[in-house]
Amino acid sequence: KGIWLQSKIRGSGKSTLLRCFQINKRCCFAYQHTTELGNKFQKSGYDGIDYFLNLIPQSARQSNFFQTHAGWMYDELFGERHVNHMGTPLYPSEYILNKLYDFSDNQKGQLWKFHCTSNASGEDIEKISGETYRSRMPDMFNLIKLEGPNRRVI
Repeated sequence: KGIWLQSKIRGSGKSTLLRCFQINKRCCFAYQHTTELGNKFQKSGYDGIDYFLNLIPQSARQSNFFQTHAGWMYDELFGERHVNHMGTPLYPSEYILNKLYDFSDNQKGQLWKFHCTSNASGEDIEKISGETYRSRMPDMFNLIKLEGPNRRVI
């Protein structure tokens, strides 16, 4: 399973903490904000975002622990808005979860290479997208809840 960092408090350090582990011995991963995925869908449709749902081929080097593929980190899942491309509506977070879950056979059981952060709780996700999306999360991610204050406030 991947890691899901969740906190109701904005600025609690979810993204910073997860990005600290982008280069790691088990599996490196790249960063993508879900709002940017929405922008890419509006501009190019599904072709603009499907790349971000597959493992990333990379050269096996010492700097990435000789890994031939990297995964993805999706920042602020369920924090973006619905988008539209030529009359086709999409909610990027739903699309990400569907593609990773329904087509996980294509990933050969490598869902642990995909991670995310979110301010949305399970109840929030169920209100936004329904029970189906919430029920898939435990199969896909290890939930880690971060407590504490907004660390951006001085």
